[in-house]
Amino acid sequence: MMRAAGGLLAGYVPGGIKLGRIDLAREQITQTYMEQARALGGTHLLMIDQDIVFPQDLVERLVSRNLPLVSALYLYRDKDRPLPLMFNFGADGTEVVAEWWPGQLVPCDATGAGAVLIANEVLEAFGPPWWVVTDDPDSGEDIAFFRRAKAAGYQLYVDTGCVCSHYTEQPVGLVDYWKWMEEHPGEVIRPDVKRDA
Repeated sequence: MMRAAGGLLAGYVPGGIKLGRIDLAREQITQTYMEQARALGGTHLLMIDQDIVFPQDLVERLVSRNLPLVSALYLYRDKDRPLPLMFNFGADGTEVVAEWWPGQLVPCDATGAGAVLIANEVLEAFGPPWWVVTDDPDSGEDIAFFRRAKAAGYQLYVDTGCVCSHYTEQPVGLVDYWKWMEEHPGEVIRPDVKRDA
């Protein structure tokens, strides 16, 4: 880790992490970050997945929101179902947040962890474990993390003005989402939690 422009603590976790289980990999990344952040004065962990194409101002944009838990917007990696990764937990299960506009800061219960900025105070409030899936085997590590953050009293926000593409064979972006919404008007959207986000 090193100091970057504007006093940000920058670094990466070297390739020695085994990626057999994404929850254990995120857990190891977070543990390594927390150990180094304490020594070097880091204040936030930024998770960016390898399949996320992010805007040049991602870090500045998310930091400028001055929130303990904020994510950029990105979509499922599915051209046939390119839904936003913004969820609310409800009595009938998890629902995709469908009512939002570009440029909004949208409160929600969960998102994918591919482009999320997490303040140390959130990590210190309930972990470890942060990402390990223990209570719901059908849920991913990101949902497990955001359930714990919500239980600890933290509200997640998604910045819909900070848009990333989610790469598969081709990037999946907002144009794909708007097209899908036109073809499926009024549909109640529920994510398939077993689907690879």
